[in-house]
Amino acid sequence: MCIRDRYMGQRMRAREDSKEASPRVLHERRRSIQTSWDQLEAEPGEWRQLACSGRTIPTRGFHALWILGNRVYVHGGHDFQVGILSDFYWLDLSASIPIWHLIQDTEDPARPGPRCRHAAVTISATEVLLIGGQSQAIDNTAKMHIWNSEQAHWKYLGNFHPVDSHTAHLLPGDTPKVVVFGGFTNAYYTNKLY
Repeated sequence: MCIRDRYMGQRMRAREDSKEASPRVLHERRRSIQTSWDQLEAEPGEWRQLACSGRTIPTRGFHALWILGNRVYVHGGHDFQVGILSDFYWLDLSASIPIWHLIQDTEDPARPGPRCRHAAVTISATEVLLIGGQSQAIDNTAKMHIWNSEQAHWKYLGNFHPVDSHTAHLLPGDTPKVVVFGGFTNAYYTNKLY
């Protein structure tokens, strides 16, 4: 059951009970119905859908998603009707009712541009590294970019090697390292580890 279904169930029960409840009880019930999504408890092992307010972002797959602080970021991806996407959004998880916000970074010369099947690795409390991906219909890209959430801008870091559909992870330690494995490059799948 997703949060929306649970919320609607609460509203229906509140309506049914409202005919015989006092105004004070009704007020308390309305307040409890408006509880933010993060206060609703899910059963162990239960997945729940986050209910967001306002306009939602366009549908997509093969996008990059990461969390920095209380914000979820979504970059790029692919839509069958539009193609490879370059849009960039954030969502505040600490808000009582989260709302998606478009980041207007089109004037930033270091922004990644259209990208799908790329990997995102959180490398610090304020930075994420985007690696590779697909930038055109059949081309992989080797480009790496860093998003800095404090400065709200991109930095072009250099090239890796052309790959998409790969995985990446941060190996913590005194000198943290990014580990990249597999993916699709030059029309072949690879099992290389970097």
